[in-house]
Parts: sequence; structure tokens; C-alpha cells
Amino acid sequence: DSLGDGRRWHAGLGVASSRSTYFSAQPRLAGNSTRVCRALCPCCALVVEDWATATQAPVPCNTVQRNANGGDGVVSSNIGGINCGAACSAQVGVGATVTLTATPNAGANFVGWSGSAAVCGSNPICALVINAPQTAIASFGAGNQSISVSINGQGQVTSAPTGINCPGNCTASFSNGSTVTLTASVPALSAFRFDSWGGDGAVCASNPVCALSANAPRQVTATFVRRRITVTVSATGGGSVSSIPAGIANCISTCSAQFDAGSTVTLLANGPVFNGWGGGAVVCGSNTTCALSPLNDLEASASFGSVPNLIFANGFE
Repeated sequence: DSLGDGRRWHAGLGVASSRSTYFSAQPRLAGNSTRVCRALCPCCALVVEDWATATQAPVPCNTVQRNANGGDGVVSSNIGGINCGAACSAQVGVGATVTLTATPNAGANFVGWSGSAAVCGSNPICALVINAPQTAIASFGAGNQSISVSINGQGQVTSAPTGINCPGNCTASFSNGSTVTLTASVPALSAFRFDSWGGDGAVCASNPVCALSANAPRQVTATFVRRRITVTVSATGGGSVSSIPAGIANCISTCSAQFDAGSTVTLLANGPVFNGWGGGAVVCGSNTTCALSPLNDLEASASFGSVPNLIFANGFE
């Protein structure tokens, strides 16, 4: 760009660090000797040739820095030629309004502005009035990815790092690319057990601990099913025992069947004289119908007796 008296501005790049990229303008004036002056433009590093004849100061320049913290992005402007990335400084007229737009790359997120643009906070669009040299710093970070959990049956899923505690908090965001470990569990006295993972957790199959990479949104299903327990009944004294639901039928000695843990199993005593229940069914006493909801294996006994002989006063039975 010309300064109007035969001297020219040339734009050039500054230096780059491993995590932050800094750009500057290098104005160069035509002539024979080269000296360095830093007084004319506070936001630029000036290289001036024949600087003693340089009486016209440049207009303010607008400089953008990008700070990458696990993520990166691009800052563009509506005027002034900023597309940072590649071009991170530009000259604009005094009093002009420059609108900067921060766009994160895939897998990253925009953190916020600082420097001359600090007033814009975390709004990715920032308008600056250029009445003096401005330096706007755009910070990008690793983006977040969501993991959502749904539960079939009765159980709990938690995450490490914390965030998911389902039921309750079943969706949480985690740093892009981080490892999130989901753990499925049931209370000590639960009738359910963990069965398997589904959705994006299917790779973990029936392992209750599932490590996933949060490099994309994840939908995970945890399925819990009722445990199966064994009910064993012993009948003595000539009667029989049956069950509802079906499983034990007319048992006259020792019989077993499996049922869902926590479900209601009703034992029915059939016989001329029922003395009562014992073992795990003792709570039912001598009631011929005994409803139980066992969480674990159960053993019950049913005692029956003979019909007593009747003796009459006249000697006849």
C-alpha cells in the first residue's frame, strides 16, 4: 500500500509458537539505508528505509492473535482483509468499524476474546471501532462432545469424569477426544442385574465398565434384567404344593423351580390336614396360601398330617 509519497507498505508474517500464532505488519519504505523504528505504529514492527524523511505516520492497524488450547479456529473480518489463519493483521481507516468472526475448527470450540476485544466476551462475533491500534486475541479450546445414556430396567450408570449419574443426570458434555468411563451398577438388594450395553456402548458387551472416546456425540443404552432365583419346596405328610406362576406342580416330596427375583410367587398347600409352613415360608404360618417375593434363593417346607380317627360313645368309629 502506498503512503502517497513514493514510500510503500509491505505486509509480512511474524513468528509462530507451538500453541499460539502471532502475526504483525512490516511496513517498508523505499530508499537506500535500513534502520528500525518502533514509534510510528504501536501494533506493528516497523522497518524504515531513509526513515529521517518519513513524516507521514501510517493509519492504525488491526492485529489478531489466535491462542490454541487443544483446539483451533479461524478469525475473519468484514473489512480489512483479516482471515487468520493466514492473514492476521490489516490496516483500516481511522474510525472504521471492523467486525471479527471467530469460527472454531471441527472438534474445537471458541473460548472467548481478550485484548482489545475483551468486551465481546465469548460472543464469536465482535465489532471493534478502530480509532487506535487494536490487538484482538481469539482463544480456542478442545470442543466438547455429549454422551447420553438411557436405561432399560432398573439400575444406575455413572461416569468418570463426573457428569453422568443416571437416572437423574443422563446426558453430559466431555472434552473432545477424552476417555469417558461408564459404570453400570445395581443396589445390593436389587432384584435386577446388569445385562449389556447397546448403541455406541455395544462394543463393551456385558462388561459393566465401559470406556468410550468422546470424539463424537455418543448414545449409549444400558440394559438391566431381573435376576433368576430358585425356590425349593419340600412337602411331607401326604399333601402337595403347587405354585403361581407355574413352576412347581403337585409336589409331594422336594421340588424346585426358577422365578424372577422380587416377583410374587404364591405357594398353595393341598391336603386333608395342613400343619403349616416352615423354612423361608414360615411367615405364612398355617395359611394354605403363601405369597412371597424373594430376592434370593428360597427353601420352604410344607407339613401335612393324617385325618384323626373319630371315636363315638357307643363304640363305633
